[in-house]
Amino acid sequence: MNQQWSGTEDCHIERPQRLAEGLAGAISKIVEDGHAVGDVEAVPGMNEQLAASTEQANRMLAQQAMQHRMPASHLSTEGGRLRFTGSLHGKPVEGWLIAIHTVRSDPSPGGPVDLSDIPLFAVMYAPPGKLEGSERMLSAMLDSVETNPEWTAYLAEYVQGIVQIKQRAMNQVAQIYANMAADNARAAQQQAAIRNDVQSYANRVHSGVAANRAAALDHSSQQFALHMGDQAVYSDPATGQRVQMSNQYSHAWVSTTGNSNDYILTDSPPFNPNGLVGSGSWTQMRPEN
Repeated sequence: MNQQWSGTEDCHIERPQRLAEGLAGAISKIVEDGHAVGDVEAVPGMNEQLAASTEQANRMLAQQAMQHRMPASHLSTEGGRLRFTGSLHGKPVEGWLIAIHTVRSDPSPGGPVDLSDIPLFAVMYAPPGKLEGSERMLSAMLDSVETNPEWTAYLAEYVQGIVQIKQRAMNQVAQIYANMAADNARAAQQQAAIRNDVQSYANRVHSGVAANRAAALDHSSQQFALHMGDQAVYSDPATGQRVQMSNQYSHAWVSTTGNSNDYILTDSPPFNPNGLVGSGSWTQMRPEN
């Protein structure tokens, strides 16, 4: 793609790097006279939650692939922090570089396509000797950052629109570009889910609300997995019944016949199956947030 769109895509192709290599190389670009102190280490609380959410997401991706009888996508994640010393704005500092690295590998006819991203990158610093005393306050400030869902949706739509324009000029790879556009939109949701998982976990640790920790972690992990697995939970407004199905359609209908339930997924707003499909009555379901 970089060669085909020479002059419009200012991209430099480099070999992939592990999180430890990336953080070590970033210090000199961010901090004046900066150098690493020690090795990359786990971020308290964040790495455990990230591993649990990733495992649940991969289980859902495997189940979805089995249902459609196709190879499964796979998500891998890394999180960590690297201590540094140097100077910022002409003053000596010491601090942490904190980051999350995600790679989603999707099967394709020509081999797997990997989407690599850094959904979280932060710099935490203080004057020499003051970092430990300020770390709790700085962590709370980092945890207070929230993802704007309107901006996430706009960014996904913008990226998808750019790719669609290129599709019309490259008919021979139209299907590949369509898959990339859809994956870019999902990647924006995955990034938001990872940030929300980490933020939710850290806030509960700092506030000390231990009694609600297990239930909240289970919910955030489930939401992360639903995003990664292209799934959503729908409810029947008449009965309160809840069911997990694909989120790739804008409307869902349910009909109860005897001891079984039938479902219809559609993108057509005016479509109403009552009187058109089967002999029973159909109720439109509501997606849960």
